[in-house]
Amino acid sequence: MSEIKKNVLLILSILFSTIVFSQNINVKFAIEKVCKLQKVSKINQEKLKWWDTEIYGEYENGILLIDGVLKNDSIIKYFNDADLKFVEKQYKNNIELLWKNNFNKIKTLDSLVISKLDKQAYKTHKMEYYYHSISNPLFSINGKLMIIKINYFCGFMCSNQCVYLFKKKNKYWKLITEFNCLAS
Repeated sequence: MSEIKKNVLLILSILFSTIVFSQNINVKFAIEKVCKLQKVSKINQEKLKWWDTEIYGEYENGILLIDGVLKNDSIIKYFNDADLKFVEKQYKNNIELLWKNNFNKIKTLDSLVISKLDKQAYKTHKMEYYYHSISNPLFSINGKLMIIKINYFCGFMCSNQCVYLFKKKNKYWKLITEFNCLAS
């Protein structure tokens, strides 16, 4: 098959997948299920930003230092080329900055509350002022795989962040793997 035909098929599959995706995925439902699985009860209203290096990887002198989502072996094992292009498209088209306050059993915290929690944590050096920040999820074309970044802030000198891969089976999301984890 010629390179032009491959590219046309890829573009058509991504366009078609956008229509199918919008009908099959309930992002609110997915976030609620993942939050329940990860024991998340309070989230920052501001969405955790995806960075270019987290998507494409970080290179120095041609050497890959951090594997991004599109280069990670765990992701490549589950996502085909069209899925990866779809993930990249979702990343590039991500314009929503805030979570709407419409989750069940998950409290969204505005910037004023977050600021107060941060100040209390740094002032008291206690780890009781916790919350999570969550990125926009990045889905496979069929909506059965989800990549999401979750940051847990638990107080002074206490936080961690990971990128997670979940797979949907029936109405449940199962953790497949985590990578690029950072902790302090």
